[in-house]
Amino acid sequence: MKLVKTTFYTILIIFLLSSYSNAQTYHWYFSDDSTGNPIGNDQYNNGSKLSPWKSLSKANAMLAKLSSSDIATLYFDRGDIWAFDWAINGVLKISSGTVTITDYGSGKKPVFDGEIDFSNPPAGIIDPSPYRWHAVISVNSPNATIENIEIKRNYGMGIITSKNGMTVQDCVFHDSGATSIGNSTSPGATSLNTTIQRNEFYNGQQLNFYKIYTGWGAAIGLVSCEATGSVIRYNKLSNIYGEGIIVGDCTVEYNFISDTYSAGIYCAPHKDDGGHIIIRYNLVVGTSDPTYYIAKTDGRKWSSMHGIGITDEWPTGNNDNCYQEVYSNIVIGCYRGIKIYTLYNDKLNMIPDNIPKADIYNNILADNRTNFDIGWSGGISNYDEINIFNNKMIKSSTSKLGAQTAVESGLLPVAKVNILKNEFWTKDETPSPNYNNTENFNEGQILLNSLQAEKILNDLAEWYNIKNVNDVKFDYSTKKWHTGIVVGKIVAPINFKLSIN
Repeated sequence: MKLVKTTFYTILIIFLLSSYSNAQTYHWYFSDDSTGNPIGNDQYNNGSKLSPWKSLSKANAMLAKLSSSDIATLYFDRGDIWAFDWAINGVLKISSGTVTITDYGSGKKPVFDGEIDFSNPPAGIIDPSPYRWHAVISVNSPNATIENIEIKRNYGMGIITSKNGMTVQDCVFHDSGATSIGNSTSPGATSLNTTIQRNEFYNGQQLNFYKIYTGWGAAIGLVSCEATGSVIRYNKLSNIYGEGIIVGDCTVEYNFISDTYSAGIYCAPHKDDGGHIIIRYNLVVGTSDPTYYIAKTDGRKWSSMHGIGITDEWPTGNNDNCYQEVYSNIVIGCYRGIKIYTLYNDKLNMIPDNIPKADIYNNILADNRTNFDIGWSGGISNYDEINIFNNKMIKSSTSKLGAQTAVESGLLPVAKVNILKNEFWTKDETPSPNYNNTENFNEGQILLNSLQAEKILNDLAEWYNIKNVNDVKFDYSTKKWHTGIVVGKIVAPINFKLSIN
């Protein structure tokens, strides 16, 4: 018996070593010669830099041959454009191996164009409607990296992942008809340890982009499955019809978000993801820009967006371990600075688990129509405890001065709410008196006099008067966003240290 076991383990070790030794590393180049590199040809032997391949069909054929242990890097020539491929219902499909999609050469980033001409489908496709929802790049293998490319005019998602460890960085997404980066909602899909960083998103989630209603979407959405260990950071988002960023269980930090039609950041545990949601060091702005989705002479300041929305969406699963923490963010010129509310009011006790705790602290909320809002039409439920403390709330458009903290309908049937030591500009407007179940309530220490408040408003004013978000840059050494507008001899920065006591 001992001999049998020894033989079995010996064979297993030999098999594993053999599998490991068969792992291959590939470097494949693709070019259509629009920028002067050697013209691509799918008949070349190895797809090297000097003999690149050309088509997406070739790229997907090679990806399909990868084993799980293989490592492949696909380089796409800068200045070239690759269009939606009807044959694969997208542009690229990653199904095995550890794959990197990146660029080479000079000029503009390589472009992956998701536009679909529904009026002229290829022969044999009678009904093109199922093709509408397919992603430009589908990631179904772990630890993929997508970098230095441009994705535009996607009808389905720009990039969709169902596996852990994906990184998307230094890319541009624009003129999209749906979510630019998101995860799959299919059974068994996960997106643990996903990193989305240093990307730019603009003109997103347009209705009727293909003259067909596209529905609601976000620029970035890591929800509906586990995303523990994921981080979304250093991204710039503007002109998004829908949410800017939706997250379940991950960290969102150091992002610049302007002019979203819905929430700039939407913090919502979905299904069973639970975990620790951290929203910190973000700058969310409603600017005076009158273009894009709202034709208003005074721009989109105070449009319908929440700067940060915090809620209990999809509370049908186990939220016992969910903790929502929102701190050291700056929100300017939005309809509501921060809003925490119940999307599904549990008056009938149909939801099995409340969210245990939400802490909202050390944020600066300035010149929003309402700086802080609690509740929905049915009040707050599905939370055990909400703590709101040490926030600076400076001026709201619904009162002459001061911060408005509103409670819609005045009902808090479940949550215990602590509101402590928030700094208002003035006490001209006090919060609603109808705080049932509210403990340790006070209207805040009124520590900001008019001069202090005006100084902070002046420091922030450049942000919601921005006319061109292309001027907004992030300094990675100081971790500050800059407007690009020179004030005296200094480029006006936003300093998150302002919000930390």
